[in-house]
Order: sequence, then C-alpha cells, then structure tokens
Amino acid sequence: IGADEQVIVVHKSNLVAELTQQQLEDIAAGRIGNWKEVGGPDLPIKVVVTEPSLAPGQFFRKTVMDGADYASGAIEVRSPREVITLVSRHPGGFGAAADVHMKEAPGEAKVVRSPAIMRPLGLITIGQPTGVAKKVADLLKK
Repeated sequence: IGADEQVIVVHKSNLVAELTQQQLEDIAAGRIGNWKEVGGPDLPIKVVVTEPSLAPGQFFRKTVMDGADYASGAIEVRSPREVITLVSRHPGGFGAAADVHMKEAPGEAKVVRSPAIMRPLGLITIGQPTGVAKKVADLLKK
C-alpha cells in the first residue's frame, strides 16, 4: 500500500549534516566510533538500533550494513519511535527511524541527509479491510 522510509537521525546539536552509505555502515557496525571521524564534534557515537529481530532492524542491517552486526554496545530498542527518544537524550546519538515518526515528534533529534532507505509496506487482510484495519490502511496510504 506504500513505502516506509527510514531516515538517519542524530542529536540536533550535532553539526554533521550528511552521511554516505559507507559512513552509515561503518558507524552502525562500530568501525567509526567518534563523530570527529565524519566531520562532527569530538564525541563518541552512541548507536541506537531497533532490535535486530524486528522488521525495521532487519531491514536496516540487510540494506545498509549488508548483514553485518551492529556495533558492540549498541542500544537496542523495541521501536523506531524509541530510537528518536534515545537519540534525543544522547548528544552522540545515531540511529535509523521512520520518517513519519520524525515528522510527528522529532524531540531533540534531527534528520541528516543520506542515501534513501525505503522498504515496501503492505497489509494483509481477509477480504476488504473494515473498521480499525481500514483506518490503518487509509492512514498508511497517505
């Protein structure tokens, strides 16, 4: 019914405005551990990830990290919304969150330019959706 875009978020105080595909992979995997390595402040990077067992975490690992493991010490959370919350609390924060969540409530996080991270979004229902299922489908089609 549409697409789900993940965006890269950092704390709003971070001066980094853009990251390449390779930088995303290296940060998430822990090969880059300080923001100064990518033009930012001399500050350790705190990687915040959606649990690798959940769809957003699996998608990010597959498309951005080519299946590599996340950085040792990465903070695992249960939802992309929680990624924004924790990145907002850590000046060195880095994570991937749903674009829709950032537009809704960015907290103290900001989006940095990066290659597009899009995944198809679908719902399966028995017959045409009705009630709450229809409301969800209609919302996601926007």
